Amino acid sequence: AQRNEDASRLLKLSMLTIIGISTATASFGIASGNGLIAFLYPGAAPYWSNVFHLLICGFIPYSMIYVASTYLMAQDRVKQLNWVYALGFFSNLIANIILIPMHGAWGAAIATLITQGTVAVILVVMARRIQKDHLRVRTTIAMVIVPAVSIAGALFIKNLDLEWLSRAAIGAAASLGLALA
Repeated sequence: AQRNEDASRLLKLSMLTIIGISTATASFGIASGNGLIAFLYPGAAPYWSNVFHLLICGFIPYSMIYVASTYLMAQDRVKQLNWVYALGFFSNLIANIILIPMHGAWGAAIATLITQGTVAVILVVMARRIQKDHLRVRTTIAMVIVPAVSIAGALFIKNLDLEWLSRAAIGAAASLGLALA
């Protein structure tokens, strides 16, 4: 019982930590606007930034998948994990077949974000069912609200008349502050 209690506390701490870090990273990328992509790839088209923004948002559910799947693996839920990953694979394949011809790289980024988000939600729900005591509704809601508010804030900061690195720092700091609160 003590080991299960420790695992559930570790799950909660890990989820909240990874949400804070991945959201701050995504906020940094979004708030920097086109500046970061232009810095890394001189001569890049604005289209590259649009694709990057979607992909960096996908880092949040990807990070949640990393933590939740590790926990579920430790709970010997390998069969269920494989089913969820198979569902994610086939849904991503279908979404890419549909979206890439219509939207190119932007379509692939949309497919990735949708797939990562769906798989993350399923895995977090599975983990929550196992550990109801520590992954309470309040914690689960925080895992949705912190990224949503941070991304909305980063989109606002992106349009401020500041140097791109300043916007990025403000976006990341605001996101970390929200996560700590």
